[in-house]
Parts: sequence; structure tokens; C-alpha cells
Amino acid sequence: MGNREIKNIFTYASKELSQDAFLRWILENYNCDDKDVYDVCYDLLTLFGINLSDEKIKSIKTFSQVNKIDISAEIETSKSLYNLYIEDKVYSCEHNQLERYNKKINSKNNIEAIKIFYKTSKIYDEREIKRIEDAGWRIISFYEINNLWKKYVNSNNLILNQYANHIVEMFNISIINKMPQDDNLFK
Repeated sequence: MGNREIKNIFTYASKELSQDAFLRWILENYNCDDKDVYDVCYDLLTLFGINLSDEKIKSIKTFSQVNKIDISAEIETSKSLYNLYIEDKVYSCEHNQLERYNKKINSKNNIEAIKIFYKTSKIYDEREIKRIEDAGWRIISFYEINNLWKKYVNSNNLILNQYANHIVEMFNISIINKMPQDDNLFK
């Protein structure tokens, strides 16, 4: 065999469903022995606004496409319960779906819904940003996503390493392609 580098699977699995599966995989592996997977799960939850500084996760159950929402998760910690909803985008835009999703999201046992809009490309349309924010979904900017994942570009876990490198490469391409009048790159 040669010394050829293995190709990045996320070059081929570049659609939202692949990213959904990857994010679910991270969350469901909250208690695995792989330190990088464990760490990135906690980093993601922190990025999403779930403060786990003095809590231990007891369980995470994820679901796909419940009421057409990309990812739903029930998270139980030593002190709290969380309902997490993630609308995941790669290149497509929010198309007035979040308001419809809000009608389907019920607070279970008075647990606050944490609603995340996770897009791995830049949001160019100010109207889209306003729709997302007006619907009460928190935008995780491409800048924030890049900052989280660049910590894992040298991970020994091949899957994390490849996703991290894919995100960083996409972000760097977006910087190179930045238009001079584009001062909102990091939304």
C-alpha cells in the first residue's frame, strides 16, 4: 500500500442529512471513552447555550425529522432537563419553516425549548436573519461553528478530524470569496 491520505468523507457526504446524522452521532456519544468525541459533545452543548459547568449528563436521546425538525434531543443532566431542537442547513436558506416548527414544539413539563439554527455557510440575506431571530431561534454563526471545529482539526478520531477539516476548509473558502461590501460574514 502507498502513503496516500484517506479522502475526507464529508467531501462526499456534504448534504444536510449527513450533517444531521453526524450531529446526532456526537450527541448520542456524550459518554463514550473517546476523549475528543466526549469533549466536542460538551463543547457543542455549551455553544448551544446549555451550561454544563456543574452538571453531568445522564442521558441524551436524539430524533430525526420529528415534526420535520431536523434534530430533536431530550437531554437529562444531574440537575436539569432540556429539549433541544436543531434546524440544520448547509447551503439552503430558512424558508419560513421555523414559525411552523414553533407551533409543533410543545414545552414538555414546562421545560424550555432551546432552538438552534446551525448553518455551515454564511447567511447573506438580512431578511433571513430577521426571520430566524423573530421566530426565537438562536443562530449559531458560521464563525462560531468554525471556531469550535478548528480545535479538532488534528483529532485522532478520524470522523471528527474529517468533519473539522471540512468545516475549516469551507470557512476559509468563504473568507477568500468574501465580497468587499460583505461586512456581515460572521452571521
